[in-house]
Amino acid sequence: YQLDQRWDYGVINLCQIYNALSMPERSLALLGDAYLRGFNHTKLYENAGFAWFQQKDYRRASQWYDKALIINPTPDNFKNLAVTHIYAGDLKRAAILLDAGLEQFPGNELLQNNLTQLQSLVR
Repeated sequence: YQLDQRWDYGVINLCQIYNALSMPERSLALLGDAYLRGFNHTKLYENAGFAWFQQKDYRRASQWYDKALIINPTPDNFKNLAVTHIYAGDLKRAAILLDAGLEQFPGNELLQNNLTQLQSLVR
């Protein structure tokens, strides 16, 4: 079943609105439907990760952010996954992710700032 590209991006936009309005349950329902229909896009995974993060289900959030990172390894996706691990209490995994992000994006300010903040937590 091939989705109409306009529908794909409409779903993404609506989910971003739901997430911004702190309505992650609506976002997750829509994202789940899109996923079951075969929609495979980094924004789907990023939005699902954020919605689960809002629900404080860091295990599920990390699963979705991990998918986003695999498809699209950007500094934001490295940071999102690392922050999720911080909230889950896995500071070592978070540091590994931030270091890996800095290997791919040397000198990236976003990743460096997050790593510096993480290091201050463990001191």
